[in-house]
Amino acid sequence: MSRQTSGEAISELEMPMLAEKYILLLETIRSLAERGPANSDGSPRVISTSPHIPVQLPGASRT
Repeated sequence: MSRQTSGEAISELEMPMLAEKYILLLETIRSLAERGPANSDGSPRVISTSPHIPVQLPGASRT
């Protein structure tokens, strides 16, 4: 079978490899979603590991 040019159909040898990569991608996304904590609406909870740096806004005064 000759090599395909862009815009043409994928060869019979490439299709199973692409399908396997797609399945692996889906499994990875699913496992990452199940592993992490989630908010009540199902969105992933973001946990910051950066140190807290206090910020003073202009015009804010301490009393």
